[in-house]
Amino acid sequence: MIRETAIASLLVLPIACARSEDPPTRTMANDPAASTVPVAHSAEPAPAAAVEPAAAVEPAEPAADVEPTAIVEPSPPVTGDLHLVAIREGTLELLPYHDAPFVVLDGEPIPWVDGRFTPEPYSARGLLPLRDPLVMRRSTLALGGGLQDPRPTFVTTEQYDDRSGSVYEVHRRQDGRWRPLDLREPPLASHYSAYVEREGALLGLRAWDLGDVLVMDGPPDELDDEQSEARYEANRRALARARPSWARLSGPSIALPEIPTEAVLVAAVGTSDGALFAIDSPRGKNPGRRLLMWPTGATTAETIALPELERARHVELSASGDWALAYGSLAKGGRSTESFLAVGRGPEWERIPVESTPRGPGGTADLVGAARTPTGELWIASHHAEPVWRRPVGGSWEPVALPNPPTDPFGPSEDWFFEGMEGRFDWTKLERGPLRMSATRARGLTWAAGAVWVTLEVVASQPDRVPRTMVLASRPSADGHQVLTPAWLTELQRHNADVADAEPGSVGCEVFSLLLGPASLARERPELPDTLDGLALDPDTFGAMYVGQLGKSAKQLVVRTFAIGTERVTATREAVQAATGLSVTLDCRIAHLETMVRPPPRE
Repeated sequence: MIRETAIASLLVLPIACARSEDPPTRTMANDPAASTVPVAHSAEPAPAAAVEPAAAVEPAEPAADVEPTAIVEPSPPVTGDLHLVAIREGTLELLPYHDAPFVVLDGEPIPWVDGRFTPEPYSARGLLPLRDPLVMRRSTLALGGGLQDPRPTFVTTEQYDDRSGSVYEVHRRQDGRWRPLDLREPPLASHYSAYVEREGALLGLRAWDLGDVLVMDGPPDELDDEQSEARYEANRRALARARPSWARLSGPSIALPEIPTEAVLVAAVGTSDGALFAIDSPRGKNPGRRLLMWPTGATTAETIALPELERARHVELSASGDWALAYGSLAKGGRSTESFLAVGRGPEWERIPVESTPRGPGGTADLVGAARTPTGELWIASHHAEPVWRRPVGGSWEPVALPNPPTDPFGPSEDWFFEGMEGRFDWTKLERGPLRMSATRARGLTWAAGAVWVTLEVVASQPDRVPRTMVLASRPSADGHQVLTPAWLTELQRHNADVADAEPGSVGCEVFSLLLGPASLARERPELPDTLDGLALDPDTFGAMYVGQLGKSAKQLVVRTFAIGTERVTATREAVQAATGLSVTLDCRIAHLETMVRPPPRE
């Protein structure tokens, strides 16, 4: 069974959709402490005007044991160069929040504090590990929070696979943990594609999608069930009628911006002077994309004349103070594109030519980030062979030299990592190849805390092909670069937090740690690997045997074990104890590896 594929061009297609008084709620699975979190939205009547909701989600106070940390911008002076400040094995996003840079590690926002990205205690609490092995990409789209919140309280993430298209999730931080919001109105799902602050209120732009609401046996041309095909077509029609809307999520009651009839907002941003900008995507009789502006305090949108925007193939928006930037690519005919950049403040906008930047071998003309410094200097990032460019005031575009990635710890080496849902759910040896700057791809560029910030993905040579993501800034870090938690370890930590109170063999804890005893057994009982291999159990029962540690407990000799159901777990434990003479314990958490004793058997 697969979920219905969501068509990207329909993700935010608008419809007049009546709201229920009590929005649906969602409870996190396998989380006894979770609670349902309703979100109030503006009613969406047939006319284009948005209506203020009767109630809105008020901002949650930080947990009693977590004190918000003040964001301190880096002190070294801004230069025209880029400096390496952080690197991660895996992907990440860097997004601005209240003019502060936050790296987002698989949905967890981490602020820049005193020259380092520093997570708050338990800042990932409530975020679950990736459970679907078919997900090809997971990314964070937007962060939001009220002016009084020193860190984000809303996060929107996207998971993509070629079965189902994009599935979105919105989490809200409440009482020290992240809780998923249920924004479904069957047959449709929805999410907040952007967050803006206006007149002290936090607004979310609600966009509609099919999500995983509909489960079916295949695309409509392969369906035998006429009822399923009819339901598929009905859902597509509902999505085609769906309309975006603004929802007040926290702060004072204000008059919400009105969205023009038939408009489809695919990007939105607010500037520091209170203006709001959005990109309207083509739909119906609309001739092409257009730029909308809601001036400070206004609820009616104005159309900004922006040359060639109607030819845009892809456009995003960003803000640098009270300036806004539109960037992306224009269609030139066929599959050919050219870079698109425009900068404006209020109603005055200027198209900026960027033809001087070369495409390079295999490069594209699509810009993935843009920023303007307070002095008027422009920066862009793209998929060009030279991915970062700057234009000084009164000058021409010039490439920005990139620092080389560090060879330690991400140069050629071998190491063990835990392979989760995408693999065997066991420890695997990672053979790292040398990093190749020729394979660098820009992932984003933004202005925050008085500096330009760039994220670059560097692909390694064979054999591992694991991407490393570099965070660069136009202000160097006084402490040198920082190594962030690798993606595999983030997943393992979230898995352990999710199953800490589960029973071995239950759903979600089919793989667990069998603790044989103190770490000294690895030296004192060298026959243990052969003893376990000789047991009359299923061949997939035992994986790696290693010296490991759970939390701050003493190091122990551990066997990664697989068993489904209480009976099989009990039989496995009794067989091990009878054969070894040891009193073993079981823990659903996966112990962190220190020394490998017996690698997992090869498949």
